[in-house]
Amino acid sequence: MNSTNLTLKETDQLNHVPIKQSSSFPKKILNHHKNKHHQLPITINTLKRQFFKNPETRQLMFTGNSFNDQTILRLSRLVNKTSRNLQQFNITAWGCFSLDGTGLSYLCEELKKAACLRSLELNFNLCFKLTDTMLYNLAQGLNRLTHLQDLKLTFASCDQLTQRGFQYFNRSLMTLKYLQSLTFSPPDSGQMDDLGLKNLSEALKECTSLKKIALILNRAPITESGLLHLSQRLCSLPSLHSVSFHIFGCERITDTCLYVLTRDLNQLSSLQSLTFRISSCFERTDTLLYSFSQGLKGISSLKTLNLHFGQLPLMTDLGLHYISQTLQNLTTLENLYIDFYGFGEMSDVGIYNLGEGLKQLISLQSLSLIFAQNNNITNGGLHTITESLKERTCLQEVKIIFFNCNGITDGGLQVISRAFANLTSLQKISFAFHNCVQITAEGKQSLTQDLQKLNFLKDINIS
Repeated sequence: MNSTNLTLKETDQLNHVPIKQSSSFPKKILNHHKNKHHQLPITINTLKRQFFKNPETRQLMFTGNSFNDQTILRLSRLVNKTSRNLQQFNITAWGCFSLDGTGLSYLCEELKKAACLRSLELNFNLCFKLTDTMLYNLAQGLNRLTHLQDLKLTFASCDQLTQRGFQYFNRSLMTLKYLQSLTFSPPDSGQMDDLGLKNLSEALKECTSLKKIALILNRAPITESGLLHLSQRLCSLPSLHSVSFHIFGCERITDTCLYVLTRDLNQLSSLQSLTFRISSCFERTDTLLYSFSQGLKGISSLKTLNLHFGQLPLMTDLGLHYISQTLQNLTTLENLYIDFYGFGEMSDVGIYNLGEGLKQLISLQSLSLIFAQNNNITNGGLHTITESLKERTCLQEVKIIFFNCNGITDGGLQVISRAFANLTSLQKISFAFHNCVQITAEGKQSLTQDLQKLNFLKDINIS
């Protein structure tokens, strides 16, 4: 533990932190935590002693799954001791069912005093008892943190939080003139609807220094109307260079949602990184990817693209054709990650279409592809992927993973090393064949030996 960073993990073993019982630490509480194999109050005392030895503490990070309001109160006292120099504060209270926010009001009061605070992360996933009062107290604290640069808030499954509470948060967001990064995950029980997205979008107009935004929407009753408000607001933020959308089980969106989200981003000349994670939207079809390709047509500055498709059973090879069209318009792309886990029907035909798009990425430096549960991908598809990369002279890292793709055999592995033989810029290569029943240990070993002959490779991982 260094002098500027104090970390608490609730899972620390009791015998790792010897400490005498203090007068402020009742015996019954000590016995309770011994029985539960929890070390939280003891470790906080240890951290207090560590702080007094190192008063220049700048970072505090706490993680646990049985925090209660008394625990948070104790944490707030520690924050009080460090507030003068504190620059980063993280608390992850995952699944703390008894936490109702009373202690958080004291914590927010102490955070107000942390004038040097630059990074704040609060993760209250599955804390069911939190109410709008907590959001009000948090907003009061944020109003004083005018120099905050990085804010991460997670309230997944905090079902008692309402639109009224998030309006407190929105108003405080408007005071954060220096905010550069925002990650926000609202509850997944319907509170974030089109009106909520509109209100959030209005608050963002004051965040003119914002460079990165990540929005996680889980089972939210949103439509294209709400997404349009958000997209139009984002394109007005002059410094924004990274945008991330995570959409899980949002049943009211249609296949045009990605077009609505991306078409206005064409106006952002600063945009360099774009992430879309779409999962459990069971009615979405290949048209979703067509709308995506149309929306991205005018984005010429993009360097990084991350696409995650989970549990989209209606997707087919046609969707891969649309992804290929998207890639052909992104000639400046340097980093590409596509996860097809849960994609519907996919065959070598779709892989061929994908390969045609990969051939156009002349600046590509890093590639990650994940394919899963599709027996229609054969050695031919694997050959197509590797051949599409053989002229990518800027390529430095390749990672390709297959799950349960039983159409690939040991024979398909023999062409891999030949495809990369002339890519002297390549440093790291990783191929994984999980539960691919026709791939043997001998086949993997042979591929490893072939790749080891390429002297420019520094890191080889075949599993």
